[in-house]
Amino acid sequence: MQYRSFAFQVQLPEVGLGTWKYVGGPRPLRHALELGATLIDTAESYDTEEIVGQAIQGIRHKAFIATKISPRHFRRRDVKTAAEASLNASLRTAVPQAGG
Repeated sequence: MQYRSFAFQVQLPEVGLGTWKYVGGPRPLRHALELGATLIDTAESYDTEEIVGQAIQGIRHKAFIATKISPRHFRRRDVKTAAEASLNASLRTAVPQAGG
């Protein structure tokens, strides 16, 4: 896998995993992550955040998650909240909760 360096010492693979219309479940995403495809692209409208979260469970530190927000959240006051909610939807599944 070829990687590119970006600001703040971030290295991303040249190939990312898109999850638009993705229905393959967490296992193929997890396998791709283990092979070095560490960039996963998701979005509010894709409805794949939970699957992404399952795929990165236990290896969150290896994954770079990119998300996009829906046009209904394009107002300045909504952008950050919507992006955080999308990422948190993935991370909620990836990080085991106390008592769960």
